[in-house]
Amino acid sequence: MTRLKDLLKYLTILAITMVLVMSGIIFQDNAQALNGPGNKAGNFLGYAYVDSHNIKVFTDKGNANPLPGQVKIFEGVGPDGNQVAIESTIDDGKLNFITGISDLGSSGSIEATSTIIRTKDAFQPGNIYTVWVSSTVKGNNGITIGNYFFNQNSQFSFEVPDSDGNYHAPVTIASRPENGTNMVPWEGNIAFTVNQAVYNHEEVRSGLVIRKNGDVLAPGTEMYSPVVNYGHNSFFFPMNGSGAATSYNLSPDADYSLTIPPIKDTSGSELLAEQTIAFHTTGIDLPPGPKSAPRLTLNSESLSFEWDSLTDASNFNISGYNLYASRDPYWSLVKINAEPITGNAYTTTLAAAGLDAANSYYFRYTAVNAGGETGFSPYVSSDANLPIWGEQSAVTVSNISKDSLTLSWPAATDNSGAISSYQIYLNGTLLDNVTGNILTYKVTGLNKNTQYNFKIEAGDAAENWTSNGPSITALTALPLVWDAATDNIAVTKYKLYQDNQVLVELDGNTTSYTVGGLTSGISYNFKVEAGDAAGNWSSNGPTLTVSTAAPDPGSAVPPSASPDGGAVVNGTLVILTTSTQDAIIYYTLDGSNPSVDTSTAYTGPITINEPLTVKAIAVKPGMSNSGVMTAAYTIKTDPGNSVIGVYTVTPADHPSYTNAKTADGIDILTVNSGFTGNQDFTVTVSSVIAHQGSEKAVFVQIRNDVQLNLNTAAADFDTVNTASASFDVQPGDIVKVYIVDDLYTTTGNIATVLEQ
Repeated sequence: MTRLKDLLKYLTILAITMVLVMSGIIFQDNAQALNGPGNKAGNFLGYAYVDSHNIKVFTDKGNANPLPGQVKIFEGVGPDGNQVAIESTIDDGKLNFITGISDLGSSGSIEATSTIIRTKDAFQPGNIYTVWVSSTVKGNNGITIGNYFFNQNSQFSFEVPDSDGNYHAPVTIASRPENGTNMVPWEGNIAFTVNQAVYNHEEVRSGLVIRKNGDVLAPGTEMYSPVVNYGHNSFFFPMNGSGAATSYNLSPDADYSLTIPPIKDTSGSELLAEQTIAFHTTGIDLPPGPKSAPRLTLNSESLSFEWDSLTDASNFNISGYNLYASRDPYWSLVKINAEPITGNAYTTTLAAAGLDAANSYYFRYTAVNAGGETGFSPYVSSDANLPIWGEQSAVTVSNISKDSLTLSWPAATDNSGAISSYQIYLNGTLLDNVTGNILTYKVTGLNKNTQYNFKIEAGDAAENWTSNGPSITALTALPLVWDAATDNIAVTKYKLYQDNQVLVELDGNTTSYTVGGLTSGISYNFKVEAGDAAGNWSSNGPTLTVSTAAPDPGSAVPPSASPDGGAVVNGTLVILTTSTQDAIIYYTLDGSNPSVDTSTAYTGPITINEPLTVKAIAVKPGMSNSGVMTAAYTIKTDPGNSVIGVYTVTPADHPSYTNAKTADGIDILTVNSGFTGNQDFTVTVSSVIAHQGSEKAVFVQIRNDVQLNLNTAAADFDTVNTASASFDVQPGDIVKVYIVDDLYTTTGNIATVLEQ
């Protein structure tokens, strides 16, 4: 079949057309933005074949980029063929559908998040491949793309064009929703894809007809006018868009149908007759899925879970929750409860859940209402062990050129038996993720004669990441080029000098050389002299002085936590510190990796009132960001015979500061205008419930949301009534005051907030 060749002279963007073999799912090969509201789930949209090692997948939610472990590729149709090794996934930004649809708003722009899936092995011409994308991929709002798609993994198959650029499958249409689907969520989008570029795409787009309960819907009622992508093979009805004034939903408990006009070739002959897709919506809206992981308490016999109830549970008439377990964080999730769980807690035995105490598992939960089941929550894992680097682990650099180099590193190890992926950092910023079977990486797009710092971190399937991975500083090569010299007979040789020493001797036809192995922060002098066959050498050849970049100041030291994780008493106070002077600590409490842009700056101790994971980095201008520190905490259910003391704190009145309390009862003293320099801060401490041993009054100085200093005053506040500290202050500085037990006196003591 050679219809594709007939279309080439009419269409300009046909290089990445593919044949799809689908099961009730729609995939676009370009980009769209459908879910404008931040609280709504995204959808998996489609794919694009790029070249023999790369395909793209698209979602309609920001940052909904699948990780390498969330994509599987198989040879042939379905999952029975050999699995193709995936090397990495890369955020590729956004692409546009055709713009200018008048009722979409001023911009008329339809966009989507694009991710490049790079394979280790090449796709073979003429072969068919099947791709699975896990429904656990989540967008920038924490909701998974499976939320409005029955938690089904997205699947599609494609054919790689043969050596002549031809495809050999009949024209087919795949729709979302699939024809005959019941209980379709209101948030779903109506779309379909053709397995090759459509010549009469505008005729098809403008001729699409949507009916609700038999009546034709005009554009602007429940959805915008349909759009088609630049590849002319994907069509859909946007419900939201960049610049759109309204966000639409489908109607509840309604019959819908989509009529698709005939698809024709360049001669006007029908390749596929008119098609009709029918489906029915659910009677009640499906809520957005959970955004936080369940909390797990695990012992040798039982599993105890708690989770956050959805904040808008009453609006969606949520009837219960389901818990799922899997050996893999993204695949083969199995429900472990027989009926939906009412409330937000559940305890079961390992045996009843069908689990083996010798294995690690990943647990997620969903919410259920009459409209169906939400997407999966993030997971909590029973594995909290970090991967391990060998003592002699080191990154090596090879194949250095003016704009690229290759990194190599040894394998890390993990208690689970396998490293799932490595993160490659360039000057402290994440450059790429590669799967755990990849131990080399070619870095391209570098600047010549420039120093770069690279670091490798290892992660396991539970997303436990190292922060002490090997690093190296490398300098790209310096290319030198000079004009050819002349001679009365012929120039036969050139000598290239580096700092007055002959670096290399070249033949008379060579007028360029790339210098490698330079050291950063050094000035080099280069000179070229020409020679002839008689041994005559010039002495006035061209010169060049080059100064290489200064040495990298290194990375900030990762923060440390005290206590550093484990089972703690409710109210434990966690203090974060870093040995890098003037560094700012940023942290998260939801298990995600912290960043400067999206995470909280550390300004004082963190109170542990529930099981959670603290992740933190140290950041200092001029240095690379530190690795990620991770500390996981659970709450002791039986603190034994210990007694948690309770104390009240009353700051002394003083004109230099104003007294107040935070929402959780912590005293804060704000320095008033006109007061600078050294100031004393004094509080009265009163015992409500006695606490055995000594305690500490912790004074934390904060300026512009950054912790500057921390002073402590130790005493037995059952008998001592005052505590004080001094700081060099400016107007607007804040001093927070805590009473904690004395975590520094004996091994194993825990910092617990004792203040009432």
